[in-house]
Amino acid sequence: MDMKKKELEALDKAITEFFKDGEIKTVCPRCGGKITVFVEGNSYEVACSTENCIKDVIRGI
Repeated sequence: MDMKKKELEALDKAITEFFKDGEIKTVCPRCGGKITVFVEGNSYEVACSTENCIKDVIRGI
């Protein structure tokens, strides 16, 4: 499923909040659900807590 620009911007904002403030205030633009960030080494996943909603995985080197 292709994400719209506003959805990608919301996920980017959530990542910034997570690493800068340690908490995420941004909500999912699709459903209003909570956005979570899961970090594993130098990769991370940012997603809505609602099943089958928006999700992005970013891999490090």
